[in-house]
Amino acid sequence: MKHQTSSLQISVNCDLSLVDYLIWRKLQECMHRSWIHDVTQLKSCLIKEWEHFNQVIIDEAARLAFKHMEDILNTDFKYV
Repeated sequence: MKHQTSSLQISVNCDLSLVDYLIWRKLQECMHRSWIHDVTQLKSCLIKEWEHFNQVIIDEAARLAFKHMEDILNTDFKYV
């Protein structure tokens, strides 16, 4: 299931909160820059990326999640 909010397209995953999903998506972008050969390398790459992860990214994810929820609450629902 996907929701469209302005330029942000969000896949709803019941295992992750919206903020967690947005942070994970950003981590995935970092991971795609590397060529991963095995699980051990994936693990070490994730740890390295997380150590350098900026608080600004987490704050931006929270802001986008809040905006998304605000947009949903401000939507005029039309019943067919």
